[in-house]
Amino acid sequence: MADRITLLGFFLPEASPYRTTLIDVGIIPTYLFLIILVTSWVRKRVGFKLWRTIHYFNYLALMLAIWHSMLGQGEASVVPNGFYIWSGAILLGLSFYRIVTRSVKKKIQ
Repeated sequence: MADRITLLGFFLPEASPYRTTLIDVGIIPTYLFLIILVTSWVRKRVGFKLWRTIHYFNYLALMLAIWHSMLGQGEASVVPNGFYIWSGAILLGLSFYRIVTRSVKKKIQ
C-alpha cells in the first residue's frame, strides 16, 4: 500500500488514486491528532480554553480512526471489527457518562 500513496497523496488525499474515501477517513484523524499534539506542546501559549476546545476533537479523531480501520478490514475480519465496535461503544458510553455526570454536577452547584 505504501507504494500507492505518494507524499503529495498524504497531504492531499484526493491527489492519490488509491481508495480516496478510505484514505480521507484515515488522514483526517491523523491531522487532528497532529494538531492536538502540537497544541499540547504550546498549551501555555494558546491558553487553557482553546487547548481544551481543541482537545475535544480527540473524540472525533478516535471515532474516525476506528471507522477507517473498519473500512480497511472488510467484512472478512470479524475479530478486528469486533474490537473496533467495542472500542467505539466504550468511547461513546464513557463520553455519555461524562456529559451526564458533568451536567448533574452543574445543577447541584
